[in-house]
Amino acid sequence: MEATNSEKVTAMKVLMLFSVVLLSACSVFDNEQSISDADVIATANEPLFSVLNKSEKPILYLVIETNLASVIDLADPCADFSPNLEARSSSQLSYSDIAGWEEGAESVWFMWTDCRGSGDSKTIKL
Repeated sequence: MEATNSEKVTAMKVLMLFSVVLLSACSVFDNEQSISDADVIATANEPLFSVLNKSEKPILYLVIETNLASVIDLADPCADFSPNLEARSSSQLSYSDIAGWEEGAESVWFMWTDCRGSGDSKTIKL
């Protein structure tokens, strides 16, 4: 027995509605990930570089002067995970303590991970 045109239209409407619901769910999960990324905040206010971990998990973070970061290969930080910032805490370091920092440095590469699926990296102007 073949479906009538009315039944075909109803089936198409149901499929379209299902697609909209599925896409909405995906965007909600994407938003949750970006909220998770916002749980770690890095700021540069001379002479200090600050990292705030608002998450519930300890993290490992690295701050490397951009020119140095572009020429080195880093080991996998999760191979032997050793966090350097506890959950719900902050850290500050002077610019002179940034790996590869020299007077006149313009930016740093900042990376963080909890080795459980969350993490990010970006270049931050000094």
